[in-house]
Amino acid sequence: MVLTKTRAVQRAIASIDEHAWTPVPYPGAVLDPGTGELISDAEVAEVEFTAFTSTKHPVTARLIVRRVRDRAKTDELFPVWRHHPFFTRSPPGPAPAHPLALGRVLEPLMGQGLHHRPARTGLT
Repeated sequence: MVLTKTRAVQRAIASIDEHAWTPVPYPGAVLDPGTGELISDAEVAEVEFTAFTSTKHPVTARLIVRRVRDRAKTDELFPVWRHHPFFTRSPPGPAPAHPLALGRVLEPLMGQGLHHRPARTGLT
């Protein structure tokens, strides 16, 4: 489920280590010749999160966050990101192990509006 960016969600996003973000291989992403790493304007990471804490039945599961560089703010000293959180209880299962495999799965769907979904959620 898509979550509103409440203070708790924003704190969870801020707690994600910078090294935990994985580039999303959109068409047009390129490999850095010096490092061999993928250069992309979108990245995905996840963190454990407890939702519905004000109810009798809080749920702890995975908060998957897709972040995209804000192209309107390219003159900033540090990158400015827009975050798109997604909450799921599904186990970290059959997502492709390698980011380039994910690109092959998503590429046919790019023109169908599904390219804004977080990468680890699968297509269901």
